[in-house]
Amino acid sequence: MTNAGNSMRMLVLRWANPDPTLFEAKPFCYHVIGTNNNEIEAMEWLKVHNGRMGSIEQSHREIKSGLGCDHTPSHDFEKNRGYFLIGIIAYNIMQVMKLFYLGEEALSWTLKTIRYRFIHVCGKIIKTGRRFYCKIINVTQETFELFRNCKSKLIITDY
Repeated sequence: MTNAGNSMRMLVLRWANPDPTLFEAKPFCYHVIGTNNNEIEAMEWLKVHNGRMGSIEQSHREIKSGLGCDHTPSHDFEKNRGYFLIGIIAYNIMQVMKLFYLGEEALSWTLKTIRYRFIHVCGKIIKTGRRFYCKIINVTQETFELFRNCKSKLIITDY
């Protein structure tokens, strides 16, 4: 039981030690997974737990390499903290854009892919009749449909 009175369940995995060392010759290896979900079966919970593994490493790699948060630009802690928080906010905004505006296939795209698909596109802004238009030049049909899909999901209001 936890402090709040909720019960917790532990799943303990045990397997033979595949590489016992000379000084630590333990016959078994253990791994413990805890949960407060009592309705799920043990093996189903193991599948859910194993399905989550690796996704956080992908996020960390994307934040570090895609947004440049792998270094600290200053010797001041607060400046570095602000720099990192801006990177995290940018990462979250990109995740929201991928989820709501870019569609299902974009969920696995990295920031480098998004930059390639959106920034490396030739186009120009045209103003006619008190409206601005983006004229896209020399793109594939797939890229054109991506832009069209994003535009249709954006809410544009005239003031």
